[in-house]
Amino acid sequence: MTAKQVEVLARRTVYQGFFTLEEVRLRYERRDGTMSEEMTRLLFERGDSAAVLLYDPQTQEVVLVRRFRYPAWVRGGPGWLWEIIAGMCDAGRSPEEVARAEAMEE
Repeated sequence: MTAKQVEVLARRTVYQGFFTLEEVRLRYERRDGTMSEEMTRLLFERGDSAAVLLYDPQTQEVVLVRRFRYPAWVRGGPGWLWEIIAGMCDAGRSPEEVARAEAMEE
């Protein structure tokens, strides 16, 4: 189910850099047709990305890469995570182009 109506009451950019962090005050239409109370939410926007899960049907294996991720480390984990191949869709590059380039890089 999707909200039929959303009222955006205020938007404020909290941070603009490698990503954008926006604070939004909103209300939305509930299932029963009434509007929710006003709430504040944060929107993290980094842009589009493309991901590839490489699979070899002969060996029945997938290709994963190991990346250090600070949020995993700061929460007490080792910080190194297994991930599928992925990359950001920079201006002018389609998701298909990014997927191919990232697959070749790995």
